[in-house]
Amino acid sequence: MDYLTMELISSARPETRPEIPRKLRWKARIFGKYKIEEYMRDYYERESGERVPFYLPYIFMKENFDYIRRYGKIPRHQISMVLIDGNDARTDYFLMEFLEELNFLTIVTERKEYFENLQERAFQELGLLIELVRPWETKNLRGNLVWDFTEELQNADCYPEESICFMPHKKIWKVKEALRMCKDITAVSIKWAEISGECIFPWVAETLLVPAGFPFRQSRCEELKEWCKMRKWTVKLRAETLGKP
Repeated sequence: MDYLTMELISSARPETRPEIPRKLRWKARIFGKYKIEEYMRDYYERESGERVPFYLPYIFMKENFDYIRRYGKIPRHQISMVLIDGNDARTDYFLMEFLEELNFLTIVTERKEYFENLQERAFQELGLLIELVRPWETKNLRGNLVWDFTEELQNADCYPEESICFMPHKKIWKVKEALRMCKDITAVSIKWAEISGECIFPWVAETLLVPAGFPFRQSRCEELKEWCKMRKWTVKLRAETLGKP
């Protein structure tokens, strides 16, 4: 994992950059610009401390989806998907991209009524069966791929046996706890982001891209995709099973 260099920091979106205090600006003129570099580096490392990837998994959504499908050696016509709803537009964004590729879909959600219209239209137009279940109704779910949009640990029944579970929003300790709860699943998360050949933790990359607390918007995600493409950003994933990273 490379040091957070000024070259990496220069990849930050303008709206994430801190205002440089006046006192620091004149110090930099006297003692050198490294004072500002130290301030910027400390700022991004401090800001990233409580962050989890929020936009990053959807900027590279297609690559992430292809990875977990190939890792599980699941043909496209056999994809049986479980989505654990995060109660925001990220779930809709995923469905817009991949609905036609799914063979069967279960959405675990507290917004059951919200998805009922989609359920009806998907069956009429695509012949796709969508099962809507609330989090406390998840016993005996079927599925070979899981995309978990939540940050919190979920009921073990949300993760079908022997499924490949993408958990991009959970801290590392929560991923390991999920593996202890569900001993026969494989958990996949973002290992790092790579910017022009240099690697940083995904929560640091998120801090370079989006201000803290910024809500998910599809238009912003599309804009960030272009930003990352121009700057040669990629992500690397990691798959873990219990006792076998």
